[in-house]
Parts: sequence; C-alpha cells; structure tokens
Amino acid sequence: MTFRPLPLVWRRFALCALLGLMGIAFWAALQPQLAPSGLYGFDKLVHAGAFGLLTLLGILASAGRRAAVLAVLAVFALGAAIEVAQSFVPGREASLSDLAGDAVGIALGIMTVRLGHRTVQRARRVRHGIVTQPAAFASLPE
Repeated sequence: MTFRPLPLVWRRFALCALLGLMGIAFWAALQPQLAPSGLYGFDKLVHAGAFGLLTLLGILASAGRRAAVLAVLAVFALGAAIEVAQSFVPGREASLSDLAGDAVGIALGIMTVRLGHRTVQRARRVRHGIVTQPAAFASLPE
C-alpha cells in the first residue's frame, strides 16, 4: 500500500490538533482523581478512544511512511510515559491494563487509516473506470 500524505495545510492542522490533545491527555492523566474508580470497563474504552484518535492524527500529520511509524511509536511512548508518571501521583497508579487499552486504541487508529485509504483508492478506481472483480468471482464464466 502506498502512503499518500495529505496536503501540507491539513498535515499542519492535524499536527496542531495532535500536539494539543497530547498535552491535554498528559495533563488529565496526572490529575489526582479525574473519574470514579468503579468504572473499570469505561476507563479502558476512554483509553482506546483517546489513543485511537491520537494515532489517527499522528498518521494524518505525517509526510511519509517513516514519519507515520514514528508518530505511532510516539503515541505509544506517551501512553507508557503517562503510566510511569501516574505512579508518582497520589491517588493514581500505573497500570498495564491501561497501557493495553492504549495499544488497542493505537491498533484501531491504524486500522481506521488503512480502511480509509482502501476506500479512497477504490473510489478513485471506480471514478477512473478501473473496476476489478473480487478474486472469488474471477474464475466464473461471464
């Protein structure tokens, strides 16, 4: 799959949104008690959603495949840094399950980008009259 970066204006917008949201996520994670602790499953959904969005923005802000990989690694490093920092905040604790929720979100962000890319490529082929049959139907007579 070829990497097609967004125009520069959109990449800059995605980068500004990414950096702003990373700052907000880090600040929120270091608050003594932001949400009630009885919401275990909801907490993991929040982690997955937030890190999925950060991953999506990081990839969209990238100018090439290598930059996209570095952006994904930076988002994961942020999750790990948050968990380490939380171990020093009263009322908070580091949790591998939170880091796992972050990783799930990162995977969902990557899959969202890949699905979006595939959808755009398919629409371009249809628009230009390059329609291909699925492999399952290639051997059937017409």
